[in-house]
Amino acid sequence: MLEVANVGVRFGGLVAVDDFSMTVEQGMIHALIGPNGAGKTTLFNSITRLGPKTTGRVYFKGEDITRLPDHRMIHKGIARTFQNLQLFGKMTVYENLYAGYAFHFGRSLPSIFAGSHKSFEEDVRARISDVAARTGIRSVLMNVPRNLSYGMQKRVEIARAIISEPEMLLLDEPAAGLTYQETEKLDRVVYDLSRNKGITILLVEHDMNIVMKISDRISVMNFGKKIAEGSPQEIANDPEVIRVYLGGEESA
Repeated sequence: MLEVANVGVRFGGLVAVDDFSMTVEQGMIHALIGPNGAGKTTLFNSITRLGPKTTGRVYFKGEDITRLPDHRMIHKGIARTFQNLQLFGKMTVYENLYAGYAFHFGRSLPSIFAGSHKSFEEDVRARISDVAARTGIRSVLMNVPRNLSYGMQKRVEIARAIISEPEMLLLDEPAAGLTYQETEKLDRVVYDLSRNKGITILLVEHDMNIVMKISDRISVMNFGKKIAEGSPQEIANDPEVIRVYLGGEESA
């Protein structure tokens, strides 16, 4: 579904991503792991066109999206969350989810002008109710995010991403800062999205318990390069991965 082909990203003289290639198969949970500073978020930003100019190509469902403007990603069926929460702090959770669905409004303009605006609003309410139930946030829809726990805010951000009905979801460290109990709830949400909703997921995560528990395939980065790729069992037994994580080698 997603092909990253020989992607490179530089910040001046620093090579953050170095000739990186990866294929994410449809319906899979594909994890991208590596030490801090390995280039994972930079690669995410390159895929979704939020980062600096890159070399190489990115393909989604066979279409070259390398130079696609970032605001067009959602129309192609790609949504993402961020390492640092990007919620609308003064809007309610309901309004945050509504904003995530807003791009559908353009598709409905003809019917709205024909007097069917009510049906669009009903569709939005039904969609918000379904997504809120799936992510466990229905009880906080009328709250503003800043009044919620950090773990709940993480689920709100995921809910806002999936309400756009993406085919692929990119999650950037969704478990960062969560308690053990919050992490347990989150990994069930992510697993459900893949297995029951059919959303392909690319996951950046440092919590190896989650990675090994829910991933179908794992790519490992270090110093901007891919050093290993395979099933969770293969990665857990890979000597190079063990050396990077346990042998004292520091990331860039």
